[in-house]
Formats: sequence, structure tokens, C-alpha cells
Amino acid sequence: MSDDIGKIIGDRVRNYRKRRGISQEELAHLSSFSVSFIGEVERSEKSPSMDNLYRICCALGITIQELFDHVQPSSQSKEAEIISDIVNKIQVLQTKDLILVREMVDLMIRFKR
Repeated sequence: MSDDIGKIIGDRVRNYRKRRGISQEELAHLSSFSVSFIGEVERSEKSPSMDNLYRICCALGITIQELFDHVQPSSQSKEAEIISDIVNKIQVLQTKDLILVREMVDLMIRFKR
């Protein structure tokens, strides 16, 4: 697994975990892994197998497809990379905050016209 995809997976696992308000310890318990394994996945130090990813996703209440939503190929443009980074970062926000982000983007677009 390339470093890029490992980082994406780790970031996504961390973001979904935080968004659900659970600790690494809770995720480890729910997925039957050690806390150190969950930490290593989040820091992209370990490359989990598909079976292990499935167990982590089940514990997070998401599908593997959701884990990889909006992932761009490594040959993406700088703009696509920035968009992907923004999407990854805002995944930890609550719905009300996501609505605020959308409104801010709408305002920026209106003022650029």
C-alpha cells in the first residue's frame, strides 16, 4: 500500500472516529483490535488488510465505500488535492457546522463573480 493511501485511510479512520465521538480505546474494543493497532492505522504506520478495514468500518458504523468516498487518484491536480484535503478535514464537523461551511463557500463564490 502506498504511503498516500495509508495516510488517507488513517486520516479517514481518525475523522470518522472523532465525528462519532469515540476514543481509540472504544474503537479498539468495538473492532476487537488493540489500541496500539488502531493508533498505528491512524498514523499510517500499519496497513490493515481488507478484512481488518471491514471490521474497523463496522465498528465505526460505515461501509468501506464510505471510507474511500472522494478519494482521488495520486495523479490528481493540485486543485483536486486541495478539495480532497478540505473534504477530509470537514468530516469531523457536526451537521450544523457543515451547513455553515457550505454557506461560507456560497458567499465566497458570490463575491468572486
